[in-house]
Amino acid sequence: MVGNTEWIGASWQDVDKTWLVKLRSTTSGQDYTQRCNILVSAVGALTNPNSLNLPGVDRFQGDIIHTARWDQSVSLRDKNIVVLGNGASATQLVPAVAKDARSITQFMRSKQYFLPGGSNAAISPFWQFIFRYVPGVLLAVRFLIFLYLETSTPQFNLTKTGAKMRRETAEVSERYVKENAPEKYWPLLLADYQVGCKRRVFDHEGYVSTLNRDNVRLTDDEVIALSERSVSTKSGAKYPADVIVLANGFSLTQYDTELCGRGGRSRQEYWKEAGHITAYDSIGMSEFPNFFYILGPNSGRGHTSAVFSIENYTDLIIRIIRPIIAGSAVSVEPDMSRENAYNERLQAALKNTVFNNTCRSVGNSHTHTAESAP
Repeated sequence: MVGNTEWIGASWQDVDKTWLVKLRSTTSGQDYTQRCNILVSAVGALTNPNSLNLPGVDRFQGDIIHTARWDQSVSLRDKNIVVLGNGASATQLVPAVAKDARSITQFMRSKQYFLPGGSNAAISPFWQFIFRYVPGVLLAVRFLIFLYLETSTPQFNLTKTGAKMRRETAEVSERYVKENAPEKYWPLLLADYQVGCKRRVFDHEGYVSTLNRDNVRLTDDEVIALSERSVSTKSGAKYPADVIVLANGFSLTQYDTELCGRGGRSRQEYWKEAGHITAYDSIGMSEFPNFFYILGPNSGRGHTSAVFSIENYTDLIIRIIRPIIAGSAVSVEPDMSRENAYNERLQAALKNTVFNNTCRSVGNSHTHTAESAP
């Protein structure tokens, strides 16, 4: 295993049936290449935090921190803190720092379905012993958790049952917000789109009730510029800022890396012809031999564990590449007709769920970042 290395491109070599992978050292900046028979993209999606590109960012004299790249040396005690974002990261952040901050001004862009969240249960020494030494128990518990999470799946379907479940979820969210948040914030906290268009935010840390604090302010006024110790908004208001915390999610750049398959055909050309980002079973593409995704196109989960998905995709890839490792095959890739048929079924199935243009019409997509994760 090699660390501090970025994948910047790869191309399939038709002559010797290998991948020529372009890599870059993140410490020295030096580029180099490496050949391989099998190429697996396990880069993930939530790796590159969104930056802050606003006028005046260069003259801001305070600290700017992204929640995913926290700077432990920066003290938030008695500081005027500006938080940009209101998804899962901000929901955890605001309650954690509110007691120490002089003020917190949180700027939001879109509404969320906030739902009550329970506390994490401690695993007693007894159960730790059982999980470690009694075969099958931990596996059984994981499977039961998976089944429990799957019970929420029908609410995403455009059926009477799905509509009823979505309505019930929306009612729980509305009740939770109205019972715990100041009335002045209800218009900002009560979502007006279909449940499922964005991932639900479970309020484990008590974010909604934290909005009752005198030193916490929530607004949808858009930040348009920064000055030395403040931010300016579209309405003309200015808010003091010693520290700006970015809870604004990640740039979904996992598909931007240059990738060329058989005959030099690029991934972007392949998807342009298909009409959408796609892969057979979310792991492979025709004309891209011996190339596989973990958490590839259409693999996002709005209700269950990504870890469970990763394990299953990994097992599938291992089964597929076994003949290559054994030397009984040189390359493997999905059949084009099978891939097309798979994607037709996929797109047809999506039309029967909330993950369709209904979500897009309200400015929300079923492609999620960490800011909308539970």
